[in-house]
Amino acid sequence: MNDKQRGRFFVTNIMVQDHPEQVAKILSMMEFVPCRVEHLWDRRQFEYIGISSLFEETPDQIMTPTYQLRMFDEKGELVKVEVTKVDD
Repeated sequence: MNDKQRGRFFVTNIMVQDHPEQVAKILSMMEFVPCRVEHLWDRRQFEYIGISSLFEETPDQIMTPTYQLRMFDEKGELVKVEVTKVDD
């Protein structure tokens, strides 16, 4: 992982407030290093910007790309996190 593997994603208020342990596990599984976390009151979401080995390398002059997270579970236990780049 390097500082060019940066990305942004959003997590709902409900997820952060009602399931903080799941959010922590997701971030850990992503090996996510936060650079900025902002509460977007009007969108009822938290915006996370940081680096992760799951993100593609992005040149410095390019805006930080947005990713969508997909979580997979087996028998109610979180086992995998995947990211997909989305168009802004």
